[in-house]
Amino acid sequence: MGMPEASIEAIISQAKTEERKHGWLAAADCYAMAASVVSAEDHFELAGLFESEGYASYRSAMQAENNEQFKTRCGRTVKCYEKASQHYLKSDEPGQKPRMIRCAAMIAYMNYWLESDVAKKRVHANECWRLTKRALETFEEMGEVFEFRKTYNQLVDSAFFTFFLEWDFCVRERIAKEAMDFGERAIKMLSKSADVYEQAKIHAKALVCITVFAYNFLDVSDRERE
Repeated sequence: MGMPEASIEAIISQAKTEERKHGWLAAADCYAMAASVVSAEDHFELAGLFESEGYASYRSAMQAENNEQFKTRCGRTVKCYEKASQHYLKSDEPGQKPRMIRCAAMIAYMNYWLESDVAKKRVHANECWRLTKRALETFEEMGEVFEFRKTYNQLVDSAFFTFFLEWDFCVRERIAKEAMDFGERAIKMLSKSADVYEQAKIHAKALVCITVFAYNFLDVSDRERE
């Protein structure tokens, strides 16, 4: 018998509290606890919990005190997104496809961080941005604005990594413009009910994208108009 719904909600509430305090490792553990008591047949809910655990684990990796701890937490992150993807695959809920793509993008993102060879880092960054674009476009087509904004905030950094590892001028311009365009679309999707932190994050990331594009690809007069 599974844990009562109210108890699962309490665990998730505790995870959200830890996130607000930047206690990402504790948040990841809360999500793992919640996943452990959800029915094994509830694939969509399990997938969402593993995604949340994965993201919290990723953020905890960025708080690691040494390289070994960093790699361990990154490894946990990859496993969480693999589990999430497997459960999304078994789910027949609408929106499972772009969520699977987002999981694959996050795995590529973590592989970027784990890889030390520059050429291989470039491959992972390119793969991550390619998958991120697919997820964003699919969420937009389905009208899932919250998931679009979430994906943008979570993964647009991969465009920056791809941009700075790319030497071809035309390719760099395309990447910068894509990131800028997605940022503008994310801003248009904001609503009054959106979380203040989410709004600030989207505006900040979109501004960086616009600045990168303007600085690198517009002449002085064009920059002033921007």
